[in-house]
Amino acid sequence: MRTIVYVDGFNLYFGCLKGTPYRWLDLWAFAEKIAPKDSEVVQVRYFTARVTPQPGYPPPVHQEIYLRAVATIPGVTTHLGEYRSHVKSFPEHPPPTDGSLPRLVRVRKMDEKGSDVNLASYLLLDGFRNLYDRAIVVSNDSDLATPIEMVRTELEKRTMVLFPCLDQKRSPTSRLRQAAAKWQRVREEALQRSQFLNHLSDARGSFHKPHGW
Repeated sequence: MRTIVYVDGFNLYFGCLKGTPYRWLDLWAFAEKIAPKDSEVVQVRYFTARVTPQPGYPPPVHQEIYLRAVATIPGVTTHLGEYRSHVKSFPEHPPPTDGSLPRLVRVRKMDEKGSDVNLASYLLLDGFRNLYDRAIVVSNDSDLATPIEMVRTELEKRTMVLFPCLDQKRSPTSRLRQAAAKWQRVREEALQRSQFLNHLSDARGSFHKPHGW
């Protein structure tokens, strides 16, 4: 079964990589380990956004190193959305007990935009072009339920959702479970066995796994 794996980068990172020793993840090796045995992984599409430097936060050097590592893998393409930062006012919590209006607090809100739309677009486009027999979507974003269901019912392709969470007590959203033909959770063993070498090289020279990873 020709298989393309679609990775929602922020969902994967915050779901089961942040704070773990598995952040130095080789996406191709990971795709081959999570795909069913009858699969031939022909491509991995990685959807993310470059984090822009923010006042009071360290520069996102680690992400740049990781994107450089991903670029060394044949068969993996990176698709970038946008990372936006804006200041908004929110009511303070808990609200006052005297019945008065809560005080508004200004906070800096940071959002990643475009990855879900990009993933859905390529999922459908690749399906219409008959580039795969099976699509594996690594995400828990319920906004992807409709394109996944279209691929399964209209294009009659195999679909699978890989739930990026190591907590055995949690399950993917009900919309995703209903949309896909099947789902399974990310196994810690697959992450552990899919790590890059500590030292890599590309056309720019040699580089290494970020310290602390």
